[in-house]
Amino acid sequence: MSELNYGLALTAKGMEYRRFLGRPGLLSYPARVTRKGNETFYELALPWRESGISPHAGRAVRFSLVVFDKTTEARTGASYQLAVTPGVARCMDAGFYRLLLFEK
Repeated sequence: MSELNYGLALTAKGMEYRRFLGRPGLLSYPARVTRKGNETFYELALPWRESGISPHAGRAVRFSLVVFDKTTEARTGASYQLAVTPGVARCMDAGFYRLLLFEK
């Protein structure tokens, strides 16, 4: 099973959109992270060709998503997280990911 791992963050240097596995590095696809008061908004695009997935009706892939809330530089980890599955933040195990089924 091929695993993809991407990150989008608002850092002290500005917004960073990067790939962690495969060919690690910064990405230049459309993305934006904005703060309004106490809320953070994430918007991103990831082309299908980047993922290697060919979406078509009936195709299923494993998927997960986690949002970390790291509000202070003093902490080494995130204070809070919101996760679709425990397969990313807790144990990095794609077996916990949910199936994402493409429909027409």
